[in-house]
Amino acid sequence: MYDIKKIGKKGFEFKTTMDFAIPKAFAAGDRAVVDFSGRLTQVDKFRYILEGESCGLLATPCSLCLKNSESPVKFEVVEVFVQAGSGEICEDEVAFEDDYINISPVLQRNLFNNIPMRFVCNSDCKGLCARCGYDLNIGQCECLPEGRAEFAELIGLFD
Repeated sequence: MYDIKKIGKKGFEFKTTMDFAIPKAFAAGDRAVVDFSGRLTQVDKFRYILEGESCGLLATPCSLCLKNSESPVKFEVVEVFVQAGSGEICEDEVAFEDDYINISPVLQRNLFNNIPMRFVCNSDCKGLCARCGYDLNIGQCECLPEGRAEFAELIGLFD
């Protein structure tokens, strides 16, 4: 929570670290610790702008091999806060009450908007064999490569 009386036209620079619970639907681990570095600046009598950058790590299973890995997440934050009761608030603005701005919900929303749909442990990951589930990063599995008889001629083109 930041007291608007301390912000002013010059702005208020700060750094903070926040710990967020991650819903299971994201498949991005249970928690994310996010570092934020930015500035809150008064735009007019009732409006304040938050600008900055966040970064953190997500403990995630790889989408290809299912091994746990850490995936970095980095995003820019630009949000406008408007004091409740000061008039009409646009849909892309965030209302706040009293004299305190809570940036936690805004950072959490921005984090959720920037979590990738799919995580890969590294760009060379070969994943798992679709037949036996062997980790192809370790080596070749022992599945028979011939496949179905009707595709034998097509498979031969790859040799």
